[in-house]
Amino acid sequence: RPCPISVRDAPHSGGGATRFRFENGEVFDWSMTIEGSREFLLRDVIPHEVDHAVRASLVRHPIERWLDEGCASLFESEDVKLGLRETARKARAELITEQWLSQLDYPENSTDLEALYAVGFSLVEYLLSLDDASTLLEFQRSESSIESRLLSLYGVTISEFRGNWDQ
Repeated sequence: RPCPISVRDAPHSGGGATRFRFENGEVFDWSMTIEGSREFLLRDVIPHEVDHAVRASLVRHPIERWLDEGCASLFESEDVKLGLRETARKARAELITEQWLSQLDYPENSTDLEALYAVGFSLVEYLLSLDDASTLLEFQRSESSIESRLLSLYGVTISEFRGNWDQ
């Protein structure tokens, strides 16, 4: 079914939200809301939000928040990605626990939300440096534990993943 899109011009850089529901391997009840300047919408927001919709169609089940946002951020501008990398460099590797990696919901405070986007993006870039996009998609499609997926697809434990990323 079509995804209705609501657009609001705003003087600030902007943002977006794409909503949908999963049930029995299907995705439905689509909606997308985006706001910001035309330039920012076209350059960053729309590519990011469209990736959420495409990814949901490919994976067909909820995926971890860091992974979903990290992948969607791959489609933003180089300026945005540069800022995410800079923020990720300042993050403490201890943040990356099994619990953090398994979260399906957004954090409640803005500092943790900023870290989720930045570290998630950086971890996705790291995974892509280890193997190609098809392996990353297989990682997302699997519903086994994070540790199990890291071991079977990338040959690392969570501890090794965190340590290698931190290097």
